[in-house]
Amino acid sequence: MMGIYTGSLLSDVIFQLDDTNANGDRIKVQYQGAWNIVDNGYVTWSTCVPPVKLHVLRCDTRWSEWIESMRKDVECCFGIIKGHFRILKSHIRTRSIESVDKVWKTCCSLHNWLLDVDGLDKEWECGILSSDWVGRTVGEF
Repeated sequence: MMGIYTGSLLSDVIFQLDDTNANGDRIKVQYQGAWNIVDNGYVTWSTCVPPVKLHVLRCDTRWSEWIESMRKDVECCFGIIKGHFRILKSHIRTRSIESVDKVWKTCCSLHNWLLDVDGLDKEWECGILSSDWVGRTVGEF
């Protein structure tokens, strides 16, 4: 727990994200470490990233909306997978973290395989759900 609190756990993880510079050109930014996206009910550890409580700038509002949207999407995915597999609805009675990890990865793999078999994965293009919706968009009257 101390490693999570101080931020030393997973501090060697390196990843890249796309960003834009002052000229509007797309650049890659390298980050180091790992964080948990949480809501404001969690403790303030260095690895927990909650939304901003008091919005002063427009960028704070956009950040909070973006992070809450991502957190809700992840929770929704967990709920869907938990609804498919009974073992995730109750306690997983194993003695090691590795076996719990294997159970979780197996359930995720089976879920993705079922999407492929049912043909539901074909509705997704580049990570976006394709739709034939022709009605009004949000905000139109």
